Amino acid sequence: AKEYYLKSLNINGIVANETNSLEAFRGLVSNYINLGNVSIYEGNLTEAKEFYLKSLNVCETITNEINTIQARRDLSVCYENLGNVSTSEGNLTEAKDYYLNCLNIRDSIANDSGTIKARRDLAVGYIKLGEICESDSNLTEAKEFYLKSLNVCEIIANETGIIDARRDLSISYDRLGGIAVSEGKLIEAKEYYLKCSNISNAIA
Repeated sequence: AKEYYLKSLNINGIVANETNSLEAFRGLVSNYINLGNVSIYEGNLTEAKEFYLKSLNVCETITNEINTIQARRDLSVCYENLGNVSTSEGNLTEAKDYYLNCLNIRDSIANDSGTIKARRDLAVGYIKLGEICESDSNLTEAKEFYLKSLNVCEIIANETGIIDARRDLSISYDRLGGIAVSEGKLIEAKEYYLKCSNISNAIA
């Protein structure tokens, strides 16, 4: 797989240099992300990070030139990938910075487009930051992010009623339950877990 992605990368690099086309540069981004994913599967976090940083560099260039919603979404994915790698490395401060960059972009996209997908991406961004804060023993901030995720998910679930939206909502309740347990608020935790369970049973 790595050999194929590298060959594709070389071709897209040539095409990008010759044509300076957006399609070719987006192809490069895809190549770098795929190579980073393969490196993750191989357990090579350092190499994965290098590929993700290259994808970020290209995405930043594209976004600065055209600033479309798609370009910004691609950029947010690059930041999310880097946040995931930093989390795996145990570098929570760096991971939080990447996730915050990702969240800021997704917030602007959600405000500009208002689509279900954009708002679901935003909810995921809040969850990611909540998990980082929770891992760093910052329960208060983690709870704030989980509550923001819950708010977004509740609106989407009420608007659409789709299974994915309700599943997202159950995840937010589950995370809040975990925080409540860590805070020693067992009654509150039970309420969150019951809400999570009710949703899960309804969509099972």
